[in-house]
Amino acid sequence: MAVNLIPGEFSAFTIAVAILSGFIVFFGYVSMFIKERMFLSEAFVAVIIGIIAGPLVTNGINPYAWENSDEITKQLTRCIIAIQVMAVGIELPKHYMKKDWLTMFMLLMPVMIFMWLVSGLIVWMFVPPITYLESLVIGACVCPTDPVSRMQQPQFPAAPYYSGNVSLYTR
Repeated sequence: MAVNLIPGEFSAFTIAVAILSGFIVFFGYVSMFIKERMFLSEAFVAVIIGIIAGPLVTNGINPYAWENSDEITKQLTRCIIAIQVMAVGIELPKHYMKKDWLTMFMLLMPVMIFMWLVSGLIVWMFVPPITYLESLVIGACVCPTDPVSRMQQPQFPAAPYYSGNVSLYTR
């Protein structure tokens, strides 16, 4: 990725990175209050902040004005996904994979493959001009069995009571 930056320069990209970094630091300080007192998930708060900081409201982050915006957005997304997956791995109990390997195998192999194929089939049926192979690519993006989406389930103390299932993190 070639992003030409001069130290101390205020470009649209450096302003966007500063806003994202400031949000991460600030949200780290207030996240327990937001999650446990206001019962809001991190994803919901991030979407609201993104709408406010985006081009429709304050124009603090406007990816349309960046040079090479697709590459910058792709690299920022890769970093965010890597951080989220690492956070999920850190929050797992110590011997989780030894204890629940069969559950993980059943979820990741037959269930996830089936969901991917069905998602691709639904996309192929409702979007006529694309092939089934192209619809499988879209189905892979839509298939919701990943650790990051698992992190967005309610995790406040009464979540198992309200949602009807026991969270992985309350064991």
